[in-house]
Amino acid sequence: RRYSREVVTLMSAVLDEALGAQARPLILVGYSGGGAIAALLSACRSDVLGFVTVAANLDVDAWTSYHRVSPFTDAVSPVDYAAELAAIPQYHLLGSLDTTVPAVVHDAYLSAIKDSPQSKTIVIDGYDHSCCWQQSWLDQLRAALAYFNDNGKRDSVPAG
Repeated sequence: RRYSREVVTLMSAVLDEALGAQARPLILVGYSGGGAIAALLSACRSDVLGFVTVAANLDVDAWTSYHRVSPFTDAVSPVDYAAELAAIPQYHLLGSLDTTVPAVVHDAYLSAIKDSPQSKTIVIDGYDHSCCWQQSWLDQLRAALAYFNDNGKRDSVPAG
């Protein structure tokens, strides 16, 4: 049930509680399954300016098919919200050697959002699902924030 509506609703409530009266526009960041949750939250909330994913499973059915495992029970997938997500700025990081969430899964997501001009994908040579994201994380995050700044979000994205 890791991608169930119940989980997305709970995560949204946690965000609301964390923001409290300080509600402000958000850029969500998620790694692997957390990237799928960031996308799902982005589709369901009005305060999300954009989202960043790292090695994220953005098409649950494509992922289960690729790995030849049973479909997830009660799962929602970012592709289920393709129309909503196509309109949201998004920045995706993939590892060229990732066999856990391979490029074919990401390509299925891009197809669902019809290669939205709001979406940018960066493939990092030599990285897999776990190696070596921590090495360049600050540089990758800066590049993602610059992407949002360059796409009309300059006043909304904090520097540094």
